Amino acid sequence: MQTKSTNWVSLLTLVIIATSIVFLFLLVLLLAIASVMDLFNQNGDPAAGMISATAFGFVLLLLLACG
Repeated sequence: MQTKSTNWVSLLTLVIIATSIVFLFLLVLLLAIASVMDLFNQNGDPAAGMISATAFGFVLLLLLACG
């Protein structure tokens, strides 16, 4: 016999983790856009801009794969 009880702890954990993933995804996306814009505006060193854009893109791909 199975009862219909909702496990609120796991549901709350799922909501918190999903919200965190979305927040981190948006943060990495904004940082990647900012670093690419700096790269094309020539406000800084091109190598540093490209390294940071590549790093943020890699983190973005990791978040997509894990999410």
